Order: sequence, then C-alpha cells, then structure tokens
Amino acid sequence: MKIMHLITGLQIGGAERMLYNLLKHRSLDHTHEVVYFHHGPIADDIAALGIKTWHLKGLVSAYDPLGWWRAYQLIRCIKPDVIHTALWSANIMGRILGKWCNIPVICDLHGDCRHHGWFRNFIERKTISLPTQYLAVATSVKEAFEGTFFRDQVDIPPVTVIPNGIDMVHLTSVSQVATDTLRAELKLLPHHFVIGSVGRLVAIKNYRLLLESFAQCIKQTGQELVLIIVGDGPERASLIQQAALLGITAQVRFVGTRKDVHLFYHLFDCFVLSSDSEGMSMALLEALAAGCPLISTSTTLTHEVIAQGQNGLLVPPNDPQVLAEALCCMIKNEKLRLSMQKNNLQKARDHFDIRQTVKIYDDLYQQIFQK
Repeated sequence: MKIMHLITGLQIGGAERMLYNLLKHRSLDHTHEVVYFHHGPIADDIAALGIKTWHLKGLVSAYDPLGWWRAYQLIRCIKPDVIHTALWSANIMGRILGKWCNIPVICDLHGDCRHHGWFRNFIERKTISLPTQYLAVATSVKEAFEGTFFRDQVDIPPVTVIPNGIDMVHLTSVSQVATDTLRAELKLLPHHFVIGSVGRLVAIKNYRLLLESFAQCIKQTGQELVLIIVGDGPERASLIQQAALLGITAQVRFVGTRKDVHLFYHLFDCFVLSSDSEGMSMALLEALAAGCPLISTSTTLTHEVIAQGQNGLLVPPNDPQVLAEALCCMIKNEKLRLSMQKNNLQKARDHFDIRQTVKIYDDLYQQIFQK
C-alpha cells in the first residue's frame, strides 16, 4: 500500500517531529511519500531516511491556483492508496483533492480548534464531511473538535484518538560524555537546579508566563536556578527583553533550535510546559521518556500524560503565582522528583513508544483502504 503524507510544513514542531518518527520506524508493509508546502530541517531528515519528498510550490504561494493544480498532478503521479494529512492548510487541501480523486483521506488533529479563529473554522465547517477519518492526538483535542463542529453538522467522519509516539531508544541512549560536554557548553555547575522547556517561541506557548514565574521562584527559594529554553520563533527578542526587565538574564539560557535537543532533557531537573493550549505535546512526551519531573498548564486535572502528584504537577494556564509555587515545590522536594522520574520512565515505555504507534497506524491504513 502507498501512503501519501501531505503536511503544511516541515519546520521544527510537534506534528512535523511526529511524522518523522512515524517514517523512521515505518514497517515494510507500506511505502510512503511526503508532500509539503514550507521547507524546514525536517524535510532533510525525512529525505535521509530514503523517503521521497516533494516541495509543493505555486506561482506566488502553495495555496494559489497553480499550487492546487500541482498538488492534483502530484496525486495523479504518486497514485496513493491513502492520503494522510497534518496541520490545517494541508488538511483542507488534502480532503478536497482526495474527494476529487476518489482517494480516502485521514486528517490529523494536533491542536485545539477553538484557537484557529473564525475564518479557519468557517472553512473547516464547509469541508468537514469530506475525509474518511479524523485522528486526534489527545482526547481533549477530540472533545474540542466535536464540541465545535458536531452540533450543527451531519455525516461527519469518526474521530479516533491516537496519541503521539516517541523514540524511546533515541531518547534514552545518551552517553555521559555527551551530557557533560553540553553541561560545560551551557556553563552549568553541579549545584545548579536546572528548569527546562522545549518548543517554538510563539505566543500560544506563553513563555512570558514561564519567565515571570521563574523570576518569582528565584526570589522565594534563594537557590541558584537556571532556566534553559530550547527553540526559536518570532517571540525570541521580546522574551530576551522580558528576561532583562525581570533581572534574570544571567539565569536564563535561550539556546535556539538544536539538532541535539534529546540531550537537553537529561540536564533538566524539571521540565515545564507553560502553553495556553496544547494537543499532545511532543516535548512533554520526550521529557517524560527522559524521566523528567513535569509541570504543565492544564484547564482540568484530567490529563493524558500527567497524573497529578504522581509523575508531575498540573497548574492553571496564565497564573504565574501558582506556577511559581509548583516550581518551588519541585525544587524543595527531592523525594517527589525521584518518584516522578521512576514513574515517568515506566509510563513512557508502556503508553507512548513509537513502535506501538506505528502498529496502530498500519492497522488503520489497512482498514481505510479496505472500506
């Protein structure tokens, strides 16, 4: 069976890394080709796996009439048995072209649609019945999608939850020499308590909240703390400015985008996700696999990765005082951190190993194709 993956871009991001993991651990039962609109480093990583990649361009953009025509011609050239799309623009184009070409389409849902805005959700409503199947990376994503669109629609395809998978071997096979070298590069001393976060520096990730809470925590604990933020994006300059205004520039390391991001998790004494909204964060899962104690924002105490107090702490979004209190709790309670480390390693192996995820996807491709 031939699967065509259509994705909006291959920059650094959760959906993009999930696609790479899926292809890296693919079974030999299917062949895969990838079509994308916006180039990024993951395109080269996927090509290095021996996967055929196609960079789709239009006259002005991939979304103009020429871009649509080229996408249609690519489908006729590749002749896929199933089209698997990810991210909003690719989802819309894929479901329309799949309908024209009479090819089953699977659309991934990676985030909360309530943050997409009225125009995107208007287009979503007009095309929502076209795919064969929707896949949500978390129950919360499924519930938001169904709550937004299912009340006034009929004949909507089913939504199945398949959590993201992570490469346990890659994340755990880390040498002491590599981590010691990285620690020296970042000027980390043995007595430093290291708080870490990984992600794109964009508004929805709310790193401003993390910086404010970190500054409060320094004042409350009096300990030598270091915050490492791995990633890049349009908010980098304003975040550096905020750190300076808070007087914490010396304690914060903005390290940008890194190819060795898996090593950083082994430096973190605690991992923090401060987003306003998340689907199934790949960074959170990777931190889980490295055994990091976790702190994450959440609107409820029901979370698909974190069990409150067992392998992490959940705090409400956009509340710097509560997040600071959670950070202080982690810093002061070594016994709690050690317990969380053990629980996280086991949970990652049991529930989020990419090899299990690949098997679920392969079975789904077969079911869709046979319908």
